[in-house]
Formats: sequence, C-alpha cells, structure tokens
Amino acid sequence: MSEKNWYFFIKRVLSTSSAIKFFEEEHNLAGKLPSELSGLLSLTTLDISSNEISGEIPSQLFGLENLILVDMSDNRLVGTIPKEAFSAHSLQYLYLSENKLSGKIPSTNGTGDALQEILIFENRLTGTIPDSLFSFNSLGKSSFIYFLNEKNCHLI
Repeated sequence: MSEKNWYFFIKRVLSTSSAIKFFEEEHNLAGKLPSELSGLLSLTTLDISSNEISGEIPSQLFGLENLILVDMSDNRLVGTIPKEAFSAHSLQYLYLSENKLSGKIPSTNGTGDALQEILIFENRLTGTIPDSLFSFNSLGKSSFIYFLNEKNCHLI
C-alpha cells in the first residue's frame, strides 16, 4: 500500500466512531506502518499479516486501550519487539512471527494481564525467553509462546 493509500485508510477509519477491526491479510500492503495508527483509539483488531510491510513496529500502537489482537506475521518488519507490546492492558493475542525482528525479547513488568498468546517464531531473535513473561496471569498451561532461534523451537 502506498503512503497515499495508508492516508486514505486512516482517514476512513478515523471517521468511524465504533470499535474497529482491520483485516488486510494478503493484499500486498507495502511500506512502513504509519505512526497515525496509534491515533485509531477504537481499534480492537489489527490483522495485516502476509503483506510486504517493512520498517519497525511503532511502540505507540500498544498504547491503544481497546486493542485485543495484533497480527503482523509474515511481513518484512525489522528492529526489536517494542517492550510496550508486553505491557498493553487489553492485548490478548500478539503474532509477530515470520519477520526480520532482531535482538532480545524484552523483559516486562507483568502489566499485560490479558496476554494469552505470543507467536514470535521465524525471526532473528537472540537470547532466552525472559522469566517476566511467565508472570502473566493469563499465560497459563493452555496458552503458548513460540520462540525460534535458528533451528530450535520451544513450546511453553
């Protein structure tokens, strides 16, 4: 999606007063995520998986109070996973697998109480899974975290 198309998408969404779900899977969206996404206060679901989105994940996105699901898997995202992703109060599902994210998985202060699933496999992440991720009340035995470091995949 060109910068112009991102502009029209955000303008259309901002005119909506109800809760928003945005699904744009496999529609060849391209380019960087616009910072204006963090202004979509009613956004509940952002599924932009299987596209050509590049650049870093804006940390401000995880400040949205109604955001429940973020699926940015299978894109060309780079940089680190924002630590804010693990402290968002309403976020339940975080899917960032199959990108080019690097660095360590950030530690958290355990405030993301709603988080139930984290999929971050097939990235360039290093290190171990921080113990702080296991402090989430909602990450129980039926929930899971996928972490892939080269050929080692751990299911927790």
